[in-house]
Amino acid sequence: MKRLKMLSLVPALCLCSCSQSTPYGLYEFRLGKTDGAHFGVSVELLEEANPDHEGAKKMYLAADFGSDFNIETVIDEYSSDIPFLADIVKEIAKAILPEDGRFEGYYTLTNINTSYGTRVKIGSDFIIKTLAEKYPALADIEELYDISTPEIIEMVLCTYLNTKQITFQIPVSLADVQQQLAWYGYFIDFSSDRLIVDLDLAKLPGAQGEERIGTHPEIIKDNKGNVLVNQIDQVNQTFQFEFSHTFLYQPDELGFPEAVGSFVTKLNEKNETVLYYSPFEEGGTNMDIEGKVYVTSFLDERVTKDIKFSYSTNSKEVIVTPNGKQGKDEGFIDSSGNEFTYSTFMEKPFTFRDFHDVRLGLAKV
Repeated sequence: MKRLKMLSLVPALCLCSCSQSTPYGLYEFRLGKTDGAHFGVSVELLEEANPDHEGAKKMYLAADFGSDFNIETVIDEYSSDIPFLADIVKEIAKAILPEDGRFEGYYTLTNINTSYGTRVKIGSDFIIKTLAEKYPALADIEELYDISTPEIIEMVLCTYLNTKQITFQIPVSLADVQQQLAWYGYFIDFSSDRLIVDLDLAKLPGAQGEERIGTHPEIIKDNKGNVLVNQIDQVNQTFQFEFSHTFLYQPDELGFPEAVGSFVTKLNEKNETVLYYSPFEEGGTNMDIEGKVYVTSFLDERVTKDIKFSYSTNSKEVIVTPNGKQGKDEGFIDSSGNEFTYSTFMEKPFTFRDFHDVRLGLAKV
């Protein structure tokens, strides 16, 4: 269910209200002229209750990108990142875009106050209901209706409301969306054989629960500039196996290669490279493993190569023989006598970093 939810990352909002003034009304932001290239967003918060969600009230969101905007062109710009999804996304986008440009949703107030205002949770059934009407086969997939809930929407966009405006907190690029989701425990990696990896929230530094939404990883220093806490480094260290792009493959039930574990390397006190392995499914103590890995050939192509090794489930260190070489030729010899060099074996891993976002204010009309 969690994986299906994350395929739903559609544009959405998180809104809220201030207790000293009514939240109801229209909020707008517009940039440029009314014709040609321009950008406009409006949100209307209603006092009318939403009958399908207890305690929630109705809202409408509208976005106007001008006559020069073309959704297919935008998708094509990211097609290299999502080649197998681009055509599907185009079809879905055309199916769900309302003719009047207004998306119906719902909102509920929260008790979370920040310097930008108070947060409100936002959800919308519009997209899912529209898809189910146009594609009846989707109507029976109960988990699909979870993708537009406030708990999922706020993973991408967070919004605050004060007495004068609504403020959208929006990642500025697809890469920043990826980083932000990793901070929330969802690692989505289109460049990897593992599309979605769930990160253990309990192991992530920073605030937990509702207080985490809208936050960034922190680097805390003392008054002399010495780093006391670096939450970015903590994430990369804790989830190094999840972020690895170097996998061990074994045949699945149909005989197709399936990634079953990942490798990382570390330098020891002698500045020697040490190999570590972690299976996706733990089991046993000292394990003897056989499978295939990808290495870079002299033609700069990734090709498969048989590998056999043992490792300790306690330390995760791979028990192999160093090849005695240095530099780009440094590597190891596996249990079958096959030689590997780290420069051709290890793929560059994903690296977590702080993500960039912007805050867009919509003034109350």
